[in-house]
Amino acid sequence: MSDNTILIIDDDQVTTAVIEEYLTDFGLNVLSAQDGDAGIEIMKRSNPDLILLDIMMPGKDGIQILKEIKLTPGLSNTPILLLSSVNRTNIKVKGLELGADDYITKPVDKAELLARIQLSLKRSSKNKKDPGILEGELSNFSLADLLQSFEMGKKTATILFPDIDGEIIIENGILISCRQGLFTKTKAINRIFFLESGEFIVHFNKIGEHLDGDNLNIMTLLMNNISYIDEVRLMQRSIADNMEGIKLTKELKDLTGLNIPGSNELININDIIVKMGGSLKENVESLIQINKNFPHIFNNQQ
Repeated sequence: MSDNTILIIDDDQVTTAVIEEYLTDFGLNVLSAQDGDAGIEIMKRSNPDLILLDIMMPGKDGIQILKEIKLTPGLSNTPILLLSSVNRTNIKVKGLELGADDYITKPVDKAELLARIQLSLKRSSKNKKDPGILEGELSNFSLADLLQSFEMGKKTATILFPDIDGEIIIENGILISCRQGLFTKTKAINRIFFLESGEFIVHFNKIGEHLDGDNLNIMTLLMNNISYIDEVRLMQRSIADNMEGIKLTKELKDLTGLNIPGSNELININDIIVKMGGSLKENVESLIQINKNFPHIFNNQQ
């Protein structure tokens, strides 16, 4: 990474010094500026490979500077990681919509920062960022906050969840379609919230074919769904607390109606709950009954 140059734009000199020392130790060339105007001038002279841009600064804030960078020929494709001590989803979404590559909350975990920088540099070397696409991890964004920001902004978008085989379609801030695996509508949205993990990819102003046509108010959906998922998780604990996996035996498949290939492989209990055909509550109730009548199934763990 010794050929890569990182520019830090941050008025906090202490944070800048700590990050600069850490990144330099890993062979990165580091430049710094205390305000956006100085940072843009350095960018024009040095053409850095990546920008660490603080949001909360006197004068022009990071969002204003981000807009300027994206409108400046020769600078607009430079990867930008936003830094902020304020962990607010609307700011994250706004920055990513404007073309930022990532968002990191202060105080910065240095190892995580280095990993995010390496990932952004790898991405930028392969392709240019599409301004109509937003990507992130559900570990960094609450799904509820993400959907709420789309409702407030009356956004139109298709949100993909490749790790859990899910899709949500929103039109003008209204949820019009949802799918998870083979499930749609309420069963699908409940499963997406129950799993809530992995990557999400947002395609703004794009809606393709969808199976269901229920128009759902996102705020109402969130209020009902969050309490529902809490109830399901509470019920789930009565089966097995902290259980990582259960052997996928023929007996288990017969009792649950699971149509999954393979035998005697470990399957996560959450995967069993979402793959069964009923609602999440119905599925957990069935598993509770199975655990009561056939306890050896749930004791057969690796």
